[in-house]
Amino acid sequence: MKDLIMATLLFGSAVHGQTGMDALPQGPPPELVAQQEYVIGLGLLRENNFAGAAESFQRATVARTNFAEAYQQWGMTLLQMGRLGGTPQLQAQRLQEAAAKFGQAAQLQPDDRATWLLWSDALTLIGDLPVEPALRLACYQGAVEKSRKAVELAPNDWEPYSKWAGILTAKLPEFAVNEQARVQFHLEAAALYSNALERASFKGDIGTVCANWGAALVRAARASTDPRKKQEFLRGAIEQFHRSSRAVPNAPVTRTMHGSALVQYGKLTGVRNDFRDAVNQFNTSLSLRPDEPSTLYALACVHALMNNPIMAVETLGKCMDADTLGVYRKLALQDPDLDALREHPAFKDLYRSTELMHGLGIDNPPLRNRPR
Repeated sequence: MKDLIMATLLFGSAVHGQTGMDALPQGPPPELVAQQEYVIGLGLLRENNFAGAAESFQRATVARTNFAEAYQQWGMTLLQMGRLGGTPQLQAQRLQEAAAKFGQAAQLQPDDRATWLLWSDALTLIGDLPVEPALRLACYQGAVEKSRKAVELAPNDWEPYSKWAGILTAKLPEFAVNEQARVQFHLEAAALYSNALERASFKGDIGTVCANWGAALVRAARASTDPRKKQEFLRGAIEQFHRSSRAVPNAPVTRTMHGSALVQYGKLTGVRNDFRDAVNQFNTSLSLRPDEPSTLYALACVHALMNNPIMAVETLGKCMDADTLGVYRKLALQDPDLDALREHPAFKDLYRSTELMHGLGIDNPPLRNRPR
């Protein structure tokens, strides 16, 4: 009798034709499983547990195959994992998987501009890896198309314009067939930054857009061989750096870029005031970030161009102290901006006090193949 009762409890009543599977408790519905896994994944993502988050988002998409948000978050997790480093092969694998997830999310929810921008990020990062040139170009072109789609979806949002412009000016010019094409990439980027500025509201966003706009015009000046065009582009860049600094006064990188543009402009015009203005910008930058070697080096160069060797050598010494990788120690031996210093006793004394002098002679600096 006891066995019969147990059998009835486990397998159900034979009278009603129930099977054991019918009587066992059923699991939660797939929709609930998907939502639970999604929430767990978000929590793990906030804790930077990327591997656990990826597994949770994967389970969410298994439970609900049309879960666009889970695909997007899964892609974001893989994007973060790709950014963390590892071997180029592992990075490429994670970033390609991320791009695939964003593609699935976009297919399910094509009107979400964030997904398209994230997809653009993934493709750009793949292109930045040591891959074949054809693949790099395809990735950058694909990133442009995703950003263009985001602009179509959110025409009043500044960020898609800025993202699109950044790829045009920083990634694609290396594939340009001639000077005109290279300059055109930078000018198209400048036009997109102009569109972004019209739509930016917060001072931080305005400062970022103007600084990037200025950087694009500086690149256009470097790409051009026409002195008149160079001056035109640099004047535009200086104006944008001014606007950026008005919006965000305490941005040291912008101040350094502004100073560098003034130096390049002054070398073209021969106007000494441009160099003085550059010194002011570099000093402002150093007041915000005193040990930045790139700014110290730029300041040393402009002092040399102003025929102030003592200040140039003193500043160069500070640069070398801050330059842990020794990049500027080597650059200073062949930089044409410092040509006037090479025979100066203080310059030679500076190099005698560095370990670099054990391998490089200051009296016979390396030959220059091209200007800086």
